[in-house]
Amino acid sequence: MALRNTGEFAVCPLIQALNDSNSSIRGWAARALGYIGDPQAVDPLILTLNNSDSNIRKEIAQALGLISDPRAVDPLIRALNDTEWEVRGAVVLALRNIRDPRAIDPIINALDDSNSSVRGWAARALGYIGDPRAVDPLILALNNSDISVRSEVAQALGLISDPRAVDALIQALNDTDISVLAKAAEALGVIGDNRAVTPLILALNNSNGVIQGCAASALGEIGDPQAVDPLILALNDSKKSVREKAAEALGEIGDPRAIVPLTEALDDESPRVRAYAAISLTKLGKTEYFDQVILALKDEKDRLLRADAAKALGEIDDPRAVDPLIEALDDEDSMVRAYAAISLAKLGKAEHFDQIILALMDEEDSLLRADAAKALGEIGDPKAVDPLIDALSDNEANVRYAAANALGEINDEGAVEELIHVAQNDKNPNVQEAATKALERIQAKQVT
Repeated sequence: MALRNTGEFAVCPLIQALNDSNSSIRGWAARALGYIGDPQAVDPLILTLNNSDSNIRKEIAQALGLISDPRAVDPLIRALNDTEWEVRGAVVLALRNIRDPRAIDPIINALDDSNSSVRGWAARALGYIGDPRAVDPLILALNNSDISVRSEVAQALGLISDPRAVDALIQALNDTDISVLAKAAEALGVIGDNRAVTPLILALNNSNGVIQGCAASALGEIGDPQAVDPLILALNDSKKSVREKAAEALGEIGDPRAIVPLTEALDDESPRVRAYAAISLTKLGKTEYFDQVILALKDEKDRLLRADAAKALGEIDDPRAVDPLIEALDDEDSMVRAYAAISLAKLGKAEHFDQIILALMDEEDSLLRADAAKALGEIGDPKAVDPLIDALSDNEANVRYAAANALGEINDEGAVEELIHVAQNDKNPNVQEAATKALERIQAKQVT
């Protein structure tokens, strides 16, 4: 452990340890070199990728993925033919981290691997990379015999967000497994295509609450008024989780037909349903329920509810929200603090800028990072340019898209070079388009 902590000074001894006679030491050395991330370890690691011990080969692949140097791509691609599935799986995940275009077709081929775990990791990797070349092979893989693979494929198609996947995902709503249905519904919500509205409305009538909840959330994301009446009916579902998601979705759609049913939902036996009804009503302009949103912001037991309340307060443009949001900056949960800062910025209180930058770097929540990028664009402070440029390399397309839009809002010439690179090279067409539009805005400023 001491060697690992000494960083670059440990690299040479660790490289030498890759050839130690003890296999445990060789594996430990590979792992430590991956954690340190020094590029000078890449070639020695590649040389040991053919080690006779499969555990060492797996450790080497993982280390190369952590370092993420393009020199490792071709050797890793060859290692996809390893006889051991654990090694092949580690190789797929390593190639995912490196995100090199050369790896797309080999990872696509891994969708047909003999091992279901490797097939699932390949689907996950393709979604993570976001290259549209993967869409058609993933659509075919939605028919895989393994449930976990189909679930990973549905999620990957949502991450890529290509409309070509909509019909196949609609078909997946008829899958025999609940997890596949749920992931398909979530993916359709992310893609946001109106073709999915009617099938998702039908899914609201499923007997399983998880599927009903995912369908309700997806309908809220799509925002089609056709979903309002079915979601109003779902406010009376016997399962409180479904009623909660329906209340939240009605606020997302923002149709005034929901006001009376949501007002009635304020008497629901579930505190979460009552809270989301109040949040949705405030979004619909019924500010008399503001105090109930503040109560949700201060709920001691439910961090997700507090975060949603903090987020909603930024959307209702009420100065009464400022003091409670400032108090929420001291919340024990980082997501609540982040949304409090973002909402304060929307309310004209941009002095908590640093908190939003921290949210942009949150490792776990891509939706939070995207919301932070949007807020930074609305603030328009040039100090956000460098962090937003960093966000153009985010693993999630929705974050890169939000960062490109935000840089266009800020309109700073310092982002031109990176935006050109994204416009030409990003694997997601929506991100490319956002970068192009940002460049057009900056160019227009230069002309004037």
